[in-house]
Amino acid sequence: MRTLANLLGALRDGDFSFRLRMDDRGSLGEVYAQITKWRKRSTRQRLGAMEATALLQKVISEIDVAIFAFDSRGLLRLLNKSGEQ
Repeated sequence: MRTLANLLGALRDGDFSFRLRMDDRGSLGEVYAQITKWRKRSTRQRLGAMEATALLQKVISEIDVAIFAFDSRGLLRLLNKSGEQ
């Protein structure tokens, strides 16, 4: 149970590198299997988001119009080269 708690804590904190050794016996094995599936899906989603962010940054850096993006608190979160000028 401590291993499961550590794994869930790592996933909650965005650490998808944590690995779990499978115990395929009984209901605990089912829990391990579900957590592993969740971790793999979360890793794919995180990598997809990183790729999309990299592409967006590349596109924005090439646009010659000033671009400013603010978060919900009004803080500047994204600025391209034209916006800097």
